[in-house]
Amino acid sequence: MQLGIRSPIRYTKAAYTFPKNGVLDNFNRADGGLGANWLGLGTLGRNSISNNAVAGGFDRWATQFGADQECYWKFVGTPIAYDDGQDWYVDYALMYLRLKDVGDSTTDGYTTQFQAGVGQSYLNIVRFDNGVYTLLGSAVSIPAVGNGDQIGCAASGSSLTGWYKLGTGAWALGLTRIDSTYAAGGYIGGGAIDTNGSGLQVDDFGGGTI
Repeated sequence: MQLGIRSPIRYTKAAYTFPKNGVLDNFNRADGGLGANWLGLGTLGRNSISNNAVAGGFDRWATQFGADQECYWKFVGTPIAYDDGQDWYVDYALMYLRLKDVGDSTTDGYTTQFQAGVGQSYLNIVRFDNGVYTLLGSAVSIPAVGNGDQIGCAASGSSLTGWYKLGTGAWALGLTRIDSTYAAGGYIGGGAIDTNGSGLQVDDFGGGTI
């Protein structure tokens, strides 16, 4: 044995457990606009508060976060899909990551999209390039979600992930996509769109740097 030579010390990075950050906004205030902590996305319609939850549009948290980031929502009401034989109506929700240069035809970044289905739900991840959508792979089916269930997303390096949580169960990984186009930090946010008159809203928005 040679004296004075030490064995290399190995460090193991702690596993990431989604989510790392707590709730940023519970919307427990007067009905109306979201307030100063939120910004819009160009001329797109914005969310509004009703009965301490939100729906109706698209917003971003006013503070930008680091390159590796996450966000999540809780559903108030059950999202549904309805086919009347002529049109297909789908409730959906959005979650934004790494948004930069926000504007009608300038926005870059990612959105994880939730869509209601019949007996199931779907997640997909889309990249914004100057406001133009590019779908990253196909949508992935997850169990049908309802009132009190949650959805979320995260970006870590080039890995983009979508998550869901049923009731008091554990968070489950729904899909993973790899894309390195936008690696820097930016805005998080999202919203919910009720196309069926189901009363769907989202609440307890959380997230931040991971």
